[in-house]
Amino acid sequence: MLSSVSIVLGVAFIAGTFMMTDSINQVFDHSYARAAENVDAAVQPSDAAKRRLAAQPGVTVLTPEVLNAVRRVDGVAAVAGRLKAPAPMRDVDGQVMTTDGIAGSALAIPDDVALSGGTVVEGTPPHRPGEAVVDKDTVAERHLRIGQDVEVVAHDQRVRRFRLVGVMEFGVDNRANGYTVVGLQPDEALSVTGHTGYDQIDVRATAGVPQAQLADRIRAVLGPSADLSVLTGQQYTRATLLHRAKIAGNLPQILLVFSVTALLVAAFVIYNTFTILVTQRMRQLALLRCVGATRNQVFVSTLLEAAVVGLLASVAGLFAGIGIAAGLRSVVGALSTAAVPGAVSWCTAPRLSPP
Repeated sequence: MLSSVSIVLGVAFIAGTFMMTDSINQVFDHSYARAAENVDAAVQPSDAAKRRLAAQPGVTVLTPEVLNAVRRVDGVAAVAGRLKAPAPMRDVDGQVMTTDGIAGSALAIPDDVALSGGTVVEGTPPHRPGEAVVDKDTVAERHLRIGQDVEVVAHDQRVRRFRLVGVMEFGVDNRANGYTVVGLQPDEALSVTGHTGYDQIDVRATAGVPQAQLADRIRAVLGPSADLSVLTGQQYTRATLLHRAKIAGNLPQILLVFSVTALLVAAFVIYNTFTILVTQRMRQLALLRCVGATRNQVFVSTLLEAAVVGLLASVAGLFAGIGIAAGLRSVVGALSTAAVPGAVSWCTAPRLSPP
């Protein structure tokens, strides 16, 4: 029983840690891949443009004129300017809503909601000026209702009032990196944030137009420019998943270190426990030798007993690891604003655009 308890605990901690690590990686992959869902081509500022404009917040090379030029490209079914910039909301007392002391942002919600990177779970997206959607966590915590007015502080510190028409969710973290989010029509998002253009322009192709061909057509229309970069949907997906590794932080690595530590401690405890038990049975083993058992028979019987105990206890430890993983998930949820689900449903996983 002592050996079994040691094995169960050791295997449970290792299995639970690896389950939690895999869950985090899987969930982050799916959450960030949603940004590339339905995107067949993406126009971004080049690295050179980003460096040149780094000291000018709100200024970008992706102006509304560039967006309109992309919209006129043959084979474009829908186009959306992606924008996320500071624009905090105010509560009923007139105080700025914050999460961990940090104010929220505004997002540009295009007419084609499939390119918004989120899902409307209640109500409708903003179709007309003066309408807005809010992330579902903020709606739940602040007891907001569809139809009421919400206040947003613009870049010039003026308070803008919008009618709440919908609730959106953004995958793993419904607050899009933990902060309150208000979604506005693209033109109003530019006006509220004071930005001159978009962070990125997403394009959805008409049926039958390959991603590579669409990207080539966009490059041809925009012309040779050191300030613009055009990616296919697959290239954008890979870049997004590489970027998410930095956003995810070091939590998976920390859990892996914890699992290795648990493995070493478990092995040490199991070895010492079994050694003590074998030592306590020396008289019994000696008696077996006296009645005719060979040394190999005693050794094999002890080894077989250890194997059976190890196998049964490991199976029990594996199931206990599921409970450990659930406990770790609760700890992560309590210490961060991200809600990490226990599993990813392949039925609801994002379907990336084909090449």
